[in-house]
Amino acid sequence: MWIWPNKRFEIKAALPAREAVSRVARRADDMLFTGEVEASGFVIRPVLMMQNAFAPRIQGRVREVPQGCVVEITMGLHKATTVFMILWFVLFGVLSVVRAVQGAWTSLAFSLFLLAFGYVWMALGFEKESRRDKRLLVEVIGGQ
Repeated sequence: MWIWPNKRFEIKAALPAREAVSRVARRADDMLFTGEVEASGFVIRPVLMMQNAFAPRIQGRVREVPQGCVVEITMGLHKATTVFMILWFVLFGVLSVVRAVQGAWTSLAFSLFLLAFGYVWMALGFEKESRRDKRLLVEVIGGQ
């Protein structure tokens, strides 16, 4: 995650691809995750006790290898959250430029604070949940 929250990694497991997918499906049935699980992969989100708009959307693609399978995971923000955050940055970015041109330094400082706050809020919220979800996926699939 350099500028925008996302993560990519692989989970290697010594089991057939269909078994890895069925393990994710079972955990979705147990309400650990929610989403769609198919034979070739899945698109899921974690089920949380407290709502976190920055919880990752997890996309997994499973492929067979001689030693078992590899699950390629991509984590990113939900589309609605992405749209909201883009609007947030555009709004307060434009407002900051306008305030700077006007010489309204107090308003400029507040706009810059809201820009920074939005980014830190998004980055920390995503990072917290993505670490947890990565650990859970490795545990569920039984890989490394």
